[in-house]
Amino acid sequence: MNEFIKLITNTVYGDIVSPFFATANKVIGNNITERARSMSWYMEKSLHGIQTITDGCCFELNQVVKTRYQLTNSKYKYLKEVGPQKDLSFGKLYTFKIRENDIEELSQDKIGIQVSNHIRKCFPKISIVRLFDIEVKTVIIGIATHGASNYRMYKKGKMVKTKMRSYNNTEYPDYDVSTDSIIGNYNRTISWLNSIYKNPYNVKREEPFVEELIVKTKNYIKQRERLDLLNIAVGDIDYRIRLITECTLSMFTFQSYKQYKSWQEEYTQMRRNYKQSYEAFHTNKEGLLNYKEMIETIHHKIKKGDLKYKVGRRDVNDHPKKEKTERIMEYIETKI
Repeated sequence: MNEFIKLITNTVYGDIVSPFFATANKVIGNNITERARSMSWYMEKSLHGIQTITDGCCFELNQVVKTRYQLTNSKYKYLKEVGPQKDLSFGKLYTFKIRENDIEELSQDKIGIQVSNHIRKCFPKISIVRLFDIEVKTVIIGIATHGASNYRMYKKGKMVKTKMRSYNNTEYPDYDVSTDSIIGNYNRTISWLNSIYKNPYNVKREEPFVEELIVKTKNYIKQRERLDLLNIAVGDIDYRIRLITECTLSMFTFQSYKQYKSWQEEYTQMRRNYKQSYEAFHTNKEGLLNYKEMIETIHHKIKKGDLKYKVGRRDVNDHPKKEKTERIMEYIETKI
């Protein structure tokens, strides 16, 4: 019944914000989701959450914002702006430290109650935080994150859940173009996130993979010349060669729109020319990416106010898999 009600509600909401309906009104649509979005913000800030999306986030039980701050929106902004000497401090959600051996004994319902009370103590003047109760989905001991909302959760060395948005969580063939053969199949997203989790200082650069997609009108217009040469029309199957985008700007918080646009311009140009962006400066001679170093370096530059990474063309190399990607594309087009 819950699934049925959710389906009906989402359908009605979609009609409200759709430009194809005369009764559509985006202002009303925004108002419908405003409370949930606001609650997500208060939840993230009081729990020191990460990977916040829609109505949830991940957080560490022993590293939440201390409730003594009695935060308001303006006070939170002030604490973040004045610098490290007045920065937020973190502490335990419970009165005792949660250890790995305690996880099995924890009640997710009781954690949810504790979290709800904690948020209300952090933002006592905000009425909206008293309108929602928190549901804890799972308790884990480790997580590998990528971008703003991609993750793989671990518990006792085993995978609990994987989310890699815009990528299919499935196995793809690994092609050897020189021998015109498939040398195996493996899941790129699982391999990528596992590599981050095991050693973020030496992360494997994943192999390119081929996805099938149905050609839509918009894509046809953009690639009309190429698709016409291949005799592919709207509604037909086309093939896309993809690489895991290791560095994505969505994982960073920029200080201004101007700063974001400046970084985006540099980032986009690098990806267009080299099939990679700032990964080029953090990949060693063995082709392994120092993912942690890359993320921290970009974060510090953005926090410092830099408008660009300041890339010199001589310092940038092509993605190590760029040639293979292009050869796979050539191979596929000869087979269409």
